[in-house]
Formats: sequence, C-alpha cells, structure tokens
Amino acid sequence: MKIMIERNVKIPMIISFIMQGLALAAAIICVLTQKSFLPEDAALADKTLIPVSVYMMGLGLLMQILFLFLVMGYEGRSRRVAADIFAGIYCLCSIVSPWVNLLLSTIIAHSSGSKEYGAYASLGSTISMLTSGFLVISTACFFIAVGRYGISISPEPIPSLDYPENQGSDPLD
Repeated sequence: MKIMIERNVKIPMIISFIMQGLALAAAIICVLTQKSFLPEDAALADKTLIPVSVYMMGLGLLMQILFLFLVMGYEGRSRRVAADIFAGIYCLCSIVSPWVNLLLSTIIAHSSGSKEYGAYASLGSTISMLTSGFLVISTACFFIAVGRYGISISPEPIPSLDYPENQGSDPLD
C-alpha cells in the first residue's frame, strides 16, 4: 500500500533535506580541502581534523531520514507523541553538540599542542560560517514538518453514500 505524505508536511521536509545536505556537503568539502585554506603554520601535513559539527550535521540528516520513514510507515493515531519524540531528540542533539565540541577541543589542546588546536578551531569556525545559513533554514523547516505532522490526524476512509454498507440507509439519521 502506497502511503501519501500530506503536502503540508512533505514540502518543508524536502526543503529541510536539501538544506541539511548542502550544509553537510560544504562541511565535507572543507574537511577534505582543509590544507588549502588553513594558514601554512596551522595546516598539519600528517593529520586530517574533523570537527564535531560535521558529525552533528550527519546526525541531523539521519534524524530527518528516520522522520521520513516514520511519516511513511506509521499508521497509529498518536502522531503527536511520535513528533514530540523526534523534536526532543533533535533538540537534545543540538544541546549536547557544543559540550562535546568543548570536550574535544580541550583534549586536543592538552594532548596535541597549540598548532593542532589552532587548526581545529580555524576549521570549525570556517565550517560554521559556511553552513550556518543552510542549517538555520533546515532546522526551521524540520520543526515545521514535525509540528504539522504532530497536529495532523491520520487519514481514515470517510464513509459515503456510494459504499455498499450504506445502501438503503438514510444519511440524515
């Protein structure tokens, strides 16, 4: 059975996917080309640094994919609970991300030295500047889709006069 996603949920979800994908692509390009735009003294010849924000963007995209599967496959009536769970997990990831980034930055600063810490901070700032616009739009559209899905009711067949079980009955009773 093909399940149709309501248009008011589908459109913000598509925009959210596109924006999150563009942000993740920009972040991956930054990671792959970090030696070309970091200053020479900050670029580390033997290491490739990957900031926590790249992993969090991937986690955000994964959450959006899981939400899509929920919308397509969930047939229950408790849409609000499912939407609240997704919104809560998405918010929790956003709250935890800076703390994990701070912890990783502290570990890098203590174990590797100022050159690697400077390169990590510079790369993180560059990724943040390039992806912030995409991520704001993606997050807003994701919450619009989740909210609309949460307040909608699951479609059920509406009995009409054309159904055989309604033949011979008075529709005004």
